[in-house]
Amino acid sequence: MAEPSAFDRENSKLQPLGPPPGLLDQFNLPPAFVAFVRRNRRPLSIVAVFGLALALGISGYSTYRDHRAGKAATALDAALAYIADRPGIWEVILTGGDPLVLSPRRLAELMARLAAIDHVKVVRIHTRVPAVDPDAVTPWEPMEAKALERLGG
Repeated sequence: MAEPSAFDRENSKLQPLGPPPGLLDQFNLPPAFVAFVRRNRRPLSIVAVFGLALALGISGYSTYRDHRAGKAATALDAALAYIADRPGIWEVILTGGDPLVLSPRRLAELMARLAAIDHVKVVRIHTRVPAVDPDAVTPWEPMEAKALERLGG
């Protein structure tokens, strides 16, 4: 007598398939919660993907911002070193964007660094702020005034 074959109809009875056991079944969660998650799988997936994208975007932006700040500081240091090494440069023009958009602290730091260079006598600030927003131009603070005194202004 021959061995029974796995391909015989008698040995391959069709059984109705239920939902395959998933990860939710392994956590011993309340059945109502498991049913809710299964009913709302797509919206919950969208929310999860959006949350992940938001978290990655925020962490990526802070890394990008720190990188750009470091790069800008290096470029500023290089520009000031270039000016300091060349006694023929007596006038400096702040331009490229709008220098008065800088915070007063950063502008004062820049003016103080320029004031420390002996051969720089004139600093011109090219800006449109007084024409666009006259109230944004405020009186000089003491630190800024000291930097200007050093420049002879």
